[in-house]
Amino acid sequence: MGSEDIIYGTVISTVIAAFLAIIPATIAKRKGRSYGKWWFYGWMLFIVALIHSLLLEDETKKEPIILQIKNTSLNQSTENKQDDVELLKKYKQLFEDGIITKEEYEIKKKQILKI
Repeated sequence: MGSEDIIYGTVISTVIAAFLAIIPATIAKRKGRSYGKWWFYGWMLFIVALIHSLLLEDETKKEPIILQIKNTSLNQSTENKQDDVELLKKYKQLFEDGIITKEEYEIKKKQILKI
């Protein structure tokens, strides 16, 4: 086996690895990842990249982070408002039942409404 055979074998293996790298890159791209980065990853470590790309979470189905933050804060503010309304009703009932005074009720009302 001469040096030409070694060079030929190296070139053939490099070309085959480059073509095989298309598989994990395509899978990752469909899941919202960078094709180029995943192609290079697949070229260098085909088996690892293939398994990794198959296990990736699909980013295209996720909400953008801004929407997640907005939805979370809207849900929290809605829940807080509902909790505040319930709390105000309870204090109002305590006032109407004569358990707390009007002044105590007004203080709690201002605290809950953050006045």
